[in-house]
Amino acid sequence: MIVDESAEPEGGMDAFYQFIANKLKYPADALEEEIEGKVFVDFIINEDGSFGAITVVKGLYESCDQEVMRVLQLASQAEDAPKWNSGKIDGKAVKQRLVIPINFNLKSKKTSSEEEILYIEEY
Repeated sequence: MIVDESAEPEGGMDAFYQFIANKLKYPADALEEEIEGKVFVDFIINEDGSFGAITVVKGLYESCDQEVMRVLQLASQAEDAPKWNSGKIDGKAVKQRLVIPINFNLKSKKTSSEEEILYIEEY
């Protein structure tokens, strides 16, 4: 099913990616092994805007995957994290699944995230 209005954090996706970029730390072992790439993470935004299940759908490296999970868990609970508005169908709040890439890039030796959502799907 396709939603009429997609789930979105207050301040937009830029605010959410900024929160992730500020909290994410490049794991020491991944730096040492010169690991670069993307971790694709899947999460649910519930009808009330809270996070549901969070899973890595395509991992990169064990410690990178764990770091992404840590930061998404933090984003679901931290007071300073952007709050989410749920997806809507016919004006009614619905659960929605999102998959986003989180990029680990050695050039800057810190993580950043891409500005696009891989896909969005009503759950």
